[in-house]
Amino acid sequence: MGYLVLFLKLLCYLLDISLPYQMKFLGSKSLIWDPINKSNVKYPLTFDGKPNETQKALSRLNGNIFYLCVFNGLVFEDGINAEPYHFLNLYHLINSPNIFSGVPMTVYVPSYRRNTKKKVI
Repeated sequence: MGYLVLFLKLLCYLLDISLPYQMKFLGSKSLIWDPINKSNVKYPLTFDGKPNETQKALSRLNGNIFYLCVFNGLVFEDGINAEPYHFLNLYHLINSPNIFSGVPMTVYVPSYRRNTKKKVI
């Protein structure tokens, strides 16, 4: 996950935008947190921690990826920001025809989640 954090930070630098959740690249010990939240809890992006913390960290990471998608005009057909699709969302972002154009335009991404059932915890 560390390289993904590094890639997202580089992409944000090139696009000159800031993400809703702050990230710090620390290799395999990278962190993510919500700067608006007053508790300022930093969640590790590792799988050797507590499962609840990992789930919160991955949810925030996907929130950043989804923010980049929306910022670049990608509109998902079903409009769902589902956690299991971090890399697929990132794939659509990278292959967007207008990622570095400077003017976001709407690009519809077909639903790849249509037949998936959301797990209720």
